[in-house]
Amino acid sequence: MKIHVLFSTTCLLVLVGASGAWAQKACFQVGLENVRVKAGESFLKLSGEKTVSFEFVRPVKADHPTLVFLPGIFRGMEQKDPAVQALLKEGFGSLRTTTSDHWESLKGLEGAEGRATRVDPLGPGYARETQRLVNELGAEPAVAISLSYSSVVLANMGGRRIFVAPLVKASDSDPAAAAALRHWEMLMGMNPFMGSSLIRSNRDSNYRSFWSGIVNANLRANPDAYGKGTDRQLVIESYMRLSRSTEDFNLVDAMAKTEGPVDFVLAEKESKVALSGQVEAAVTAAKRVPVRLILVRGAEHNVPDSQPAAYHTAIRELAMHDAEPGLRVGVIDPRVNPAEIRWLSATEALRVTNALRELPESTVAADLSGLLGP
Repeated sequence: MKIHVLFSTTCLLVLVGASGAWAQKACFQVGLENVRVKAGESFLKLSGEKTVSFEFVRPVKADHPTLVFLPGIFRGMEQKDPAVQALLKEGFGSLRTTTSDHWESLKGLEGAEGRATRVDPLGPGYARETQRLVNELGAEPAVAISLSYSSVVLANMGGRRIFVAPLVKASDSDPAAAAALRHWEMLMGMNPFMGSSLIRSNRDSNYRSFWSGIVNANLRANPDAYGKGTDRQLVIESYMRLSRSTEDFNLVDAMAKTEGPVDFVLAEKESKVALSGQVEAAVTAAKRVPVRLILVRGAEHNVPDSQPAAYHTAIRELAMHDAEPGLRVGVIDPRVNPAEIRWLSATEALRVTNALRELPESTVAADLSGLLGP
């Protein structure tokens, strides 16, 4: 199924089929002054000279919500992804968005507008942008779905939420290096005059070095990797801002204050330190709100790429059915049946979550065959 998303003055026209075999016309309260279309891409113009890039398809079925896909830092869901295509065929709506600091959104700016205007504090600010987009498009009811990095955004949102392989804290990528950096920053912080500026300068220098290497390598491989004519320095600065938004973020702490039900879709082959923290966040949230946790056997960190059929099954189940009080744990084994969720008994769920919470602080991929069976 091929999907085309087109804008008129106040309407979204969705043509479905190889040649637009049938059309769905969905109108919403967004005037041309708020929507900007450049080179075939759509942007919502926000206050403060900022724009947010998005793709939007309304639900075909009235009882199906719009799935709001928040991006990872390297990868975001797209309408062409197999899992998204499957969800669209079932009648769900889809809203793919970024943040105003992401390089995709910055392409919506004209000239130098908004270059110096950024969102602070970053995580809560990005969450407000996303909710504004949902409201402007009339996309409720909606279920927001994060991927990796964007747990920083989703943790600050209300409503129905699904965390997919969420970032728990930035230090999980290299616990030893993070510990050394914390010690150095603690020492620098003792300087009442220059401590904070030294810490900020060092962090930004590290971010710039890291992202310059990645962006330059990507551009060497493909000069149009970030869109034709996109400024290299703008992309680097964009990623630096996204990195800053992870500073001092801890998903476990956020879940200790969360309101409203939350769901988790986790990868078996996630790093041990990340998986342990993700389960800890789910258990912490379950002390306050209903929580469902689905573990995908054989999946690597990027669950929708690694196991798209299982990802589709998990999202469909969680988006269409309300959670019950407490913590419910399920397992999808794509080798057996990617369309089936095996829900564990309360005793089994407690055994599994306790074991996962005790995984060592290691970046080595977890192997749960001893815990869940071969």
